[in-house]
Amino acid sequence: MILTPSQIEVTAGEEFTSSVSVWPAGPRHVVSASASAGSDLRVTVEGHKVTVTGRLGRRGDRHTVQVSVSDGADVAHDTLTIEATDLHRPIPPFLHSTTG
Repeated sequence: MILTPSQIEVTAGEEFTSSVSVWPAGPRHVVSASASAGSDLRVTVEGHKVTVTGRLGRRGDRHTVQVSVSDGADVAHDTLTIEATDLHRPIPPFLHSTTG
């Protein structure tokens, strides 16, 4: 399984919403995801897209989201890392991310 992207940088102290795609995943695959213990991140799954919303307070704060995909016989796991930076950077459109 591949997460695209597998690491996201967000601006410290600002609310963000970011989505990643799980690949490969076909119609028979079931995707699930959950945020690391103690985080205030909200995680939703729609098909093969995992969306994370929240706020990381300080530069260097880091949380992970555990992502799994199952085809009924096998299960694959991967980790999405979200890290806060202190810079406002333009976010490439392929990341499907917004800050605000």
